[in-house]
Formats: sequence, C-alpha cells, structure tokens
Amino acid sequence: MKSSGIVSLMLSSWLSMPVVLAYNRQQVQNDLNRERTKWESMGITDYDYKHQVISDTSSAVYPFSTQVRNGGVISYMDGNNQPITWLKPVTMGSWFGFIQTHLDSGAQSIHVIYDPTRGFPVSVDMIQTGGQVMKVRIFDFAYYHNNYNPAVVQANLDRERAKWQSQAISNYDYMHETLSDNTGSVYPFTTQVRGGSVVSYVDGNNQQITWLKPQTLDAYFTQIQNYLNMGASYIEAEYDSKRGFPTRVYIIMNGAEVFHARVIHFHYYVRRLRGSDSQ
Repeated sequence: MKSSGIVSLMLSSWLSMPVVLAYNRQQVQNDLNRERTKWESMGITDYDYKHQVISDTSSAVYPFSTQVRNGGVISYMDGNNQPITWLKPVTMGSWFGFIQTHLDSGAQSIHVIYDPTRGFPVSVDMIQTGGQVMKVRIFDFAYYHNNYNPAVVQANLDRERAKWQSQAISNYDYMHETLSDNTGSVYPFTTQVRGGSVVSYVDGNNQQITWLKPQTLDAYFTQIQNYLNMGASYIEAEYDSKRGFPTRVYIIMNGAEVFHARVIHFHYYVRRLRGSDSQ
C-alpha cells in the first residue's frame, strides 16, 4: 500500500539568512558525509520536491518541481507547470554531489541546513570559488511509503491505549509542541489535567491559549483512531514505553501532512506521590 508524506519546511527565516563568510571546511565535509549516509539509509526512491535558486537573476519561473520514481527523474517543471528543457534535472542525491563538487573546488564559503529526519539538504548558501553567490532552497518534499501497514498501527494503538488506561492516571501535566504548526505560536504548550479534565492550557510565554481546544492525553489516542478510520495515507505513532501515552504522532491525509506533534515532558500525580517522565 502506497501513501505520500510531506515535510513542510518554513522558508521565511532562511530567505534572509546571510551567506557565511568564514567556515570550517572539515566540519562541512563531516556534516555532508553524515547527512548523505542518513538520506541513503532511508531507501527512498519515489518522491517529489520543489526548489528555488534564490540567487538566480534570470527570467526562470520558480519554484521548480521535480518528480522522482525508482531513483530517476520523470518530471521537471517550472512555476508555470511547463517542462524545463534547458537544465539537467536533479535528484536529491545529486544535491549532495553538488555540495561536494564545490567543496572540492575550494568554494570560499558553504553553509548547509539539512532535514533533521531524512538528511537531505533544505538550504544551501555559498560563495563559489570565483566569488559568485549561490542560494538554494529545497521544500515541499513528499515521499511514497511502501511499508505502511494500518493493521500494525491499529494493533500498536490498541496495546498502548490499554497500557495507558491501566495506569488510571487522571491528574497530570504535560508539555507538547506541534511541529506542523507555522502560525508563529510560542511552544511548548503546557496542559494541566485534573480528574481527567483540562484545567489549564498555556503557551511558552505562560499565556492562556484560547484559540485552540485543549486536549487530554486520551484525546491523542482518539485522534489516531479517527484518522485510521478515515483511511489516512500514513500514520507514525510513538508511545511512552512505561505508561503508553503517545509521545509523537505524525499523520498524512490525502497526500498532505495534517498533524505532527510530540509530547516532551510529563508529570503525574497519584494521591500525595508525584512522578515525572521526560521525553
């Protein structure tokens, strides 16, 4: 069963990032080696992505969209959805080669940001050997899962939900962050639950959150179940090994990321005894 996952990448801060004028070549090489190994270890051969050359002053219409299947490019279109014939299409693996080539040729400066999960470059700023400035941004990466099994997700959900419910913990605090949120909210959010109901919901500035409905940890199980029932394209769910509550949830629906969050700290209260778990 195939499904697509999208990594949504915010560009606003990157577009204004200055090119680094001094850099450690060996560190850049080490980072490149590490992240290329991470990318190759994913075994992802079917994916789509967009990129933009910020430093390009030509009349090219960005962003360019690339589709890769079985490791080869099958579509390369400009921002007007017209085929690009004047440039050689680039797979994600080729971007690593692009960086390596400029390292080997003695580029004056190179600064690269990589996707933390899958390792591909998302931002490349460099001053080439001849002094030319190059700025590239890679975004809207979507890949196709060949090993997603809803039955396994359901079985894990049932097992961990039973574990959580067996704890009978109704008084607790937890902190979470929504990784898919691009609204500028200040994370982490802190939720206090007493008697099974939310009594406080504040943001990272300790300000009350009124624009979102607060959730108990039980609601995360319900959310996973609802998306399973709706036939979500892809669901990744990780759980606390001791207590069973979800610590990370990533959901793709109809090819788009709809939810990506993680619980980063958990405190519970049992009578007069207090426990604490941190993720």
